[in-house]
Amino acid sequence: EKLVQLKANFGVREQLTQAMQDKDVQALKKLIPEAEKIKAPKADVDKAKKILKAEEPKQDARDKMHTAYDGGDLKKLKDAIAVARKAGVPEEEIKEYEDMLSGAENKEKAESSLKEAMASRDVSALKIAIQLAQDAGLDK
Repeated sequence: EKLVQLKANFGVREQLTQAMQDKDVQALKKLIPEAEKIKAPKADVDKAKKILKAEEPKQDARDKMHTAYDGGDLKKLKDAIAVARKAGVPEEEIKEYEDMLSGAENKEKAESSLKEAMASRDVSALKIAIQLAQDAGLDK
């Protein structure tokens, strides 16, 4: 039984080490109390807590960007991108959402131009608006 307990304890410590390397917020939240329960070395637990403290705001910011994008709320997405920057989310992750935001804004502008041109019945404005809409991918 002692051997089974030792294996279980080793497993928790191994998982905690992996979670720290991956900066996996969910895993750290789960494993820190387990590591404390099995009396893992204080230095390991403290390091895990430090990583969690640093990564949790970043993960919250990522979640906000994802939720805002899924909800199609451009203002919330802009705000979430600002929060992500402040939290220290890597630029390559933020850029993905900025590109989506830019595309959505372009589509909104193109749609608006198209509606205005149709309402004005101005052939030149309509041609330009149609081109904008095609460039923004509204014809797909």
